[in-house]
Amino acid sequence: MDELDLLSRLRPSDENPDPVALAKHRIALLNHAANPAARIATRRWAMPRLAIGAAVLAVITAVGLVIALPGGHQAPSGAFPSGPGTAAHPDGPPAIVLLANAANAAANTPAGKGDWAYTSTVSVFHDVRTHTLRMQTWEKVDGTEGLVREDRDGKITEFKPGIIDAKSPPSLSHPTYRYLTTLPTDPTALRKEIYAQAQKAIDQFGPNGRQLYTVDQWAFQMIGGLVESAAPPALKAALYRVAATVPGVEYVNDTTDAAGRHGIGVAHSVNNSGDRTILIFDRTTYQVMGRATDVHDGRTDSEAVLATGLVEKAGQTP
Repeated sequence: MDELDLLSRLRPSDENPDPVALAKHRIALLNHAANPAARIATRRWAMPRLAIGAAVLAVITAVGLVIALPGGHQAPSGAFPSGPGTAAHPDGPPAIVLLANAANAAANTPAGKGDWAYTSTVSVFHDVRTHTLRMQTWEKVDGTEGLVREDRDGKITEFKPGIIDAKSPPSLSHPTYRYLTTLPTDPTALRKEIYAQAQKAIDQFGPNGRQLYTVDQWAFQMIGGLVESAAPPALKAALYRVAATVPGVEYVNDTTDAAGRHGIGVAHSVNNSGDRTILIFDRTTYQVMGRATDVHDGRTDSEAVLATGLVEKAGQTP
């Protein structure tokens, strides 16, 4: 099955599908891509999935998937929570308090040691039927080697992709661990970098899709993908502090990840049609647990982050 087959499955009863509708259903397109090679960025990204195969990117470009350019949002007063060891203000907005606590928890979580970044996840997609994907990934910190073990609906495969090539230097949408260590951990500077790269990423799509997304939606999903993966603790803390400045974040008192674990979360829309994603946290430790995405037509997908960190060699776990 190729990407065009996947597109036809999204709107099987319509000979002339609406490009806007196709773009809104891109979650199914990217989550059900059958070719493992199209997942060479082995991190599981919250939607929009930015690190994707070139063939998928070409299809999405054809249907006009575009995000609006940044609009000069200002961070709310006091939105950058204070550093590690400082408790969040108990009377602040719940979403901001949660992200402040998550930042403090991340800052105090050991990264581990080694030359390989490890991530273990389980994902569940509810579409026409339910699909389950269990994945372990090891990426060399410089992005030159990778090992992926996945169980897709009971079919187990292992492959060794190269993660980064000379023509695709690392970025926030296709990072290596080493690249992440070069990013600023000051929230103001990091926010500027995130929004700049979001704009650069969407410039390639042209001007036709501003009605579909806002740059805040794109930035929130970019942050979500990074904090779900192996990343330097200080950077994860800064990412949460930047997330607290994204307009429109909402607190969720109870939600469930793909492993059935209950937690609390912060939610944000993923497009202008009502779809949204929730970044889920343990309500006691404030460690990230995963995410859940609700599509306007009733489809859902969720992910549980089981483990992340650095290890000495591929095949090891933290």
